[in-house]
Amino acid sequence: MVPILTRCGYRCDLCLAYQPNVRAASSKWQIPSDGWYQYFGFRLPPAEICCDGRLTENPKLIDQDCPFRPCVIEKGIENCSQCQKYDCAKLAERLVMCEELKQRVNREISSEDYLRIIRPYENKKRLDDLRSGRSECPKTTGIQQDAQVIKKGGKHGDRKERKNMDARRPGDPSGRGGMV
Repeated sequence: MVPILTRCGYRCDLCLAYQPNVRAASSKWQIPSDGWYQYFGFRLPPAEICCDGRLTENPKLIDQDCPFRPCVIEKGIENCSQCQKYDCAKLAERLVMCEELKQRVNREISSEDYLRIIRPYENKKRLDDLRSGRSECPKTTGIQQDAQVIKKGGKHGDRKERKNMDARRPGDPSGRGGMV
């Protein structure tokens, strides 16, 4: 699947709630429900886990009150990285960084949890990379390497490039403010 970057830097194509992914794995809806609760503090009933993606016109979204989509569209930019007010309070509430999540849950995060639950929303590095002109989306080879780490039973952080992640505050990709 082609990388799909949302207005705030999330990756629709990696999200288990994204409609094509839901169709491909409908029996696994409990995974994102449990994972989102564990790492972000909110839970959706598995039957409600389906999103058209934030880049589609008039989409069905999990987060109906997304503050980024209207803001970015109004400003005529592609995503938050292009905004003159980058790192605004609105964005700071939704920044996701694995290192902060690790500290919050006070344990290592398995590669499987990282790939399924955290990586789709780990937007701080993506947006910073876009701002600085570096690649906005990981290459397919990186995804394949991540899959190999899972097969070997590794933990997130095993790959060299993951060790120097920026650390700020964990976000809530749902926009529900950690509500259960």
